[in-house]
Formats: sequence, C-alpha cells, structure tokens
Amino acid sequence: MSSATAVALEALSTSMAVTSTDRSDIADIITAVEVVLTDSGYSLSADRRLALAAHALAFSRRIRTGEQLPEIDLHDFPEIPEKTVDALRNALNPYCATHDSELTDEEVLLFAMHVEIARIAP
Repeated sequence: MSSATAVALEALSTSMAVTSTDRSDIADIITAVEVVLTDSGYSLSADRRLALAAHALAFSRRIRTGEQLPEIDLHDFPEIPEKTVDALRNALNPYCATHDSELTDEEVLLFAMHVEIARIAP
C-alpha cells in the first residue's frame, strides 16, 4: 500500500466506521485502480484519492452484501474510452472473483469516472 493510500484510508477511517476487513479491501481495490492510472500516465491528488477510497469502501461493501447498482448502459457514456473500461475490468475482476461476485458494467463505469477525471484535470 502506498503512503498516499494510507493517508486516504486514515482520513476515511476518521469519518466513517471502517473495519479491518474494509481497510484491507480498500487497499486491494485502490492498488488495482492505481495500476490502471499509472499505466495510463495519470495520478490522483490527495482529495481525489480520498474520493476513490470512499468509492472503494462502498464498492467492497456492495460486493460483500450482494447489493446491485441501478442498471446503466456503458454505451450512454461514449466519452469513457473502451480501453479504460477494459483495463479496469481486468484490474478489478480478481477482487470480485475472490468474493464470488461478478463485476458489473455499472461498477466499472463508476471507477472509470475516477480515471477520466485524473485524465482531464491532473
């Protein structure tokens, strides 16, 4: 876990009840998304990393509880490059597989927003 991720996790932990399982899952998810960001040449500010950590917390809890997001069609968001969607799907599928869950298009789209924000507003 990077020191920037540790700072984001600590900030999140002070504002929400975050368990040790949550912390481990958040670190795994952020690490996976950071690979996509780094491979794309992007980075996140501290505030954006905190937003990603909050999203990772919500995502991990949805995976554990089986909660589903409302259906969204990825084709309604043509500004999100397919290569970003594919990279995130490849990065996050292992996490979902370890939790006997399938990664949905809706979840990928939400993570893609973090990558695209890093791209357009470095």
